[in-house]
Amino acid sequence: MHIQRDGHIAYNCDMAITFDDWITQTQGRYWDMDGAYGAQCWDLWAKYCMDLYGCSVSDCITPTGYAEGNYTRFPTNAKMAEIFEKKPADYIPVKGDVAFWNFSGQHTGSHVSIVMEDGVHNGRITVLSQNPNPAQRMTFDLTAFLGYLHPKALGEGGGTSSSESNPTGDNSPGSPDSSRGGAWILQQGDNLCLHESDNSGSRTRIFWKSTANNWQEKASQSQPSSDKGQSTPSASLSAENSYALYVVGTVEAGLRWDAVESNLQGIGIAQWSFDRRLQVLNKMRDADPTGWSAFRAGAPQVAALVESGGGTFTRPLTAGEAEAFRVFAGRPESREGQREQFSEDYAGYPQTYDDDRMQILWVTAYHQSPANALNVPKASNLAQLKANILATYPFGPYTTRYNTAYSLLSVWDGKSNPPAF
Repeated sequence: MHIQRDGHIAYNCDMAITFDDWITQTQGRYWDMDGAYGAQCWDLWAKYCMDLYGCSVSDCITPTGYAEGNYTRFPTNAKMAEIFEKKPADYIPVKGDVAFWNFSGQHTGSHVSIVMEDGVHNGRITVLSQNPNPAQRMTFDLTAFLGYLHPKALGEGGGTSSSESNPTGDNSPGSPDSSRGGAWILQQGDNLCLHESDNSGSRTRIFWKSTANNWQEKASQSQPSSDKGQSTPSASLSAENSYALYVVGTVEAGLRWDAVESNLQGIGIAQWSFDRRLQVLNKMRDADPTGWSAFRAGAPQVAALVESGGGTFTRPLTAGEAEAFRVFAGRPESREGQREQFSEDYAGYPQTYDDDRMQILWVTAYHQSPANALNVPKASNLAQLKANILATYPFGPYTTRYNTAYSLLSVWDGKSNPPAF
């Protein structure tokens, strides 16, 4: 990997990796690629597509909210159609294929795994699988089996494990590396965060994914780029509040204002869900009446709930409602509503620590699961607090989430606003 400088900064991931090397890098660890619901089987599928085939998280989303949807609704988008072809359940798999199961006693929420060995042996296939265990080698029978997605790069007649034309990246959590002068990179969703520190202080630069293999640096705070989803922090927000949204927004949605959770529940940069969606949409309505008019036309039932000022909203969004939200949230004017909602949320969360960095890390857990965050043992420093969170149910599988939050807070001076987002 290297960063190119040619008037603007781009990140290019041009290293190749073999399938066997990818297995070695991946197994034995939990992977949570979207920061939602912990390390699910879907996250392993997403990591495979991202690392070996240059996909983004959004390319891998299942339209049904369950792993089986990536097979039953195939092709879910043009990128998937370009990379894979659909194979039936009686096809003889090769190493590198992706295997899908429907809902059953063996896999209650459906399942997806990556084939590690050619062929079917005694009615079972050998796969790399995740959930409830970390990514590990397992064998499964073909009860309620749906079929395979076969990477076209492997050829029709079976596969070589080498994928030298495919991009890759290790999406493991980053940590400071003193040998690199205090700079390191984290990949979070479709963004790369470059953290730098030196005698003049610390800073974070954000890169958005411009193509399958390239990232471009987002504009600075003084030059926000309205078409890339950036805006500067509101003048009414404190640095602590702004940085809290920066951290929570990174781990929840990859700093995407228009994010919609794969199960069509959570929305926005903080992934508000259920009735909370009505609250943030009401703030966005007040901030952007013009955008709200278009949203009302695209999502009339949801808009009616917001405008009535009451009711409950527990069902997932429809595909049309989700698209209406993405368009609405993509407008710079509407983002002030999301900022205002998070500001109210943050002010209302329990004040557990006087240290702002520790408070924000604890809030990252509270935002995810309020009742369980109250069970996290008190800590005397940031590193200890991260360890305590991960040792408390149900936060343990969310290592990527809390390593990322910890890294962002470790480089913060406690008083500066975050980079523009």
